[in-house]
Amino acid sequence: MRLVSANDPAGTQPPGIAIRTKPPSPKRLSRKVLITGCLVFGGVVAFALVNGLSERPDRRAGEDAQSVAAASGPPESVRSASSDYAISDLPNAAELDAPRDMLWGDHPPPEANGAELAAPTDAAWSGGGASRAVRAPTEDAQALARTSPILFGVDAAHGATPLAADGRAIGGPRSAFLASQRGEGDERLSATLTPPRSANEIMAGSVIPAALVTELNSDLPGRVIAQITAPVYDSVTGGRLLIPQGARLIGTYDSANAYGDQRLLLVWNRLIMPNGWSINLQGMEGADPTGAAGLRDRTDFHLGRLAGAVVLSSIISVVANNAEDNQRTGSFAQSVGDAAAQEAARTGGRIVDRELSVRPTLRVRAGAPVRVLVTRDIRLRPYPTQ
Repeated sequence: MRLVSANDPAGTQPPGIAIRTKPPSPKRLSRKVLITGCLVFGGVVAFALVNGLSERPDRRAGEDAQSVAAASGPPESVRSASSDYAISDLPNAAELDAPRDMLWGDHPPPEANGAELAAPTDAAWSGGGASRAVRAPTEDAQALARTSPILFGVDAAHGATPLAADGRAIGGPRSAFLASQRGEGDERLSATLTPPRSANEIMAGSVIPAALVTELNSDLPGRVIAQITAPVYDSVTGGRLLIPQGARLIGTYDSANAYGDQRLLLVWNRLIMPNGWSINLQGMEGADPTGAAGLRDRTDFHLGRLAGAVVLSSIISVVANNAEDNQRTGSFAQSVGDAAAQEAARTGGRIVDRELSVRPTLRVRAGAPVRVLVTRDIRLRPYPTQ
């Protein structure tokens, strides 16, 4: 039913009511402007490429002419020389430089006495691994040094290390270590038998028993205190008491352990007698009762923390992947989910890497037996028993 006012003329229709308005039209760039800009930019780039990559004929011709002239012309020493090769221009024989020793220069050694150097034989320059020049037995050391081959001859006593088929040295570093310790080529020992300096000595190779007074923890380096558990007598007669039971040992332990280490390295620095006398041990090694270097008791690999980091990383990854799967309705939501999943994976990986980089904690309880490996002779005085 339509309401009509009494003042309205008959047959007049009211204007229609527009419920939906016309949507605004967005502003767009002119297609002609875009095409013109692209053409101008492309022309500039093409001109720059052509101009930069092409060579100018005149410049190239000038460079070629200069290079040819420089290559074909005589050197400076020839151009500056005289054009007339007269005999008067040549230097006299007396004006020529005297023979010069390439090794000693103008001041030869006094031991040589002006003697001429013997020319090396062909065997010395043949490049053989075991060849050397034949020299007179009266030749002194400096003449040998001057006439010896520098680059081609190789001394047989210091020959090259033999190589295997794959290029590796035969024997490896262990053979080199043993050879350096044995002194190959010596049939007899150069050292002579040495008597003991005193009867009151603990010789190298002895073992001093002790027990830890303090606990060791490898989280931080620190000092260690031990106590001698048995009296120690001299090494020569075995009848003189040198270190009584109850003497104290002061040492240092190292905390620079790596993942997988289970032994703690320690050294002993000082020995203190009950009467107050002391001696510096100069870093003698500490060992366990079997003689192995270092001590081993309990090792904490922090597996609980590592497992917690793995679980936390897994939870973060699962939550992020779930959020990514739920955000599939739009491109922006999908991008947010992907970014969250990637960042969660990186965060979880960093957490696990941080826990893996934690070094294991080595603990040695107080009271553990320990030994002092005597590596140098210790000269003491008999300890009074009264």
